[in-house]
Amino acid sequence: MIKSRIFLLTILAVSVSSISFAQNYGKNLIAVAPVAITDQGVGFGLSYERSLDNRGMFSFYLPLAYSFRVQEDNYYWAPGVYNKTEYMAYAYPGVKIYPTGAFGKVRYGIGPSLVIGVGEQYDDNYYSVDPYIYPPQPAMGPQYVSRFVLGAIINNSLNINATEHLYLGMELGLGVTYMNKWDNWNGRTQPLAQAAFRIGYRF
Repeated sequence: MIKSRIFLLTILAVSVSSISFAQNYGKNLIAVAPVAITDQGVGFGLSYERSLDNRGMFSFYLPLAYSFRVQEDNYYWAPGVYNKTEYMAYAYPGVKIYPTGAFGKVRYGIGPSLVIGVGEQYDDNYYSVDPYIYPPQPAMGPQYVSRFVLGAIINNSLNINATEHLYLGMELGLGVTYMNKWDNWNGRTQPLAQAAFRIGYRF
């Protein structure tokens, strides 16, 4: 009697395991990031991922992020200019590599991404101009300037496929700029970073 119960429990366990491993994970994944952090502030984001092979070892990956921060200005030459909001919109097209494949309950992925960022930054530098030069040049004070960023990062991600369709993920990427352009001036190289918590749908 005991042996037959053990046998039945073993058959049941194998059946449940077979069902769990037989889940049909889709190759497409769309997700929202209610919290997205970049080197320029905190915001939100979206992402799309597409597996390129049957095991999901290689994927095309496109996260988008919008971040902002408040820049305080208390300089005496800019009275009334306070709490200026800066913003940046980023796209991170790239690839993800899953050493054990993307289709499973918990998976780790890593991969390079290009970084493209556009937005406005508040430049609080003050430029004094000699009033005696000719032709006269207007003085420049604190102001908004357009910013364009081009660089690369390496993303590390932890994927949790709670069900066939429900996805939860965490991500951290670090990199550096190739181009850091403020208006017509190319600034120095700067580090890049992005992190996000994602909730998505796999199909």
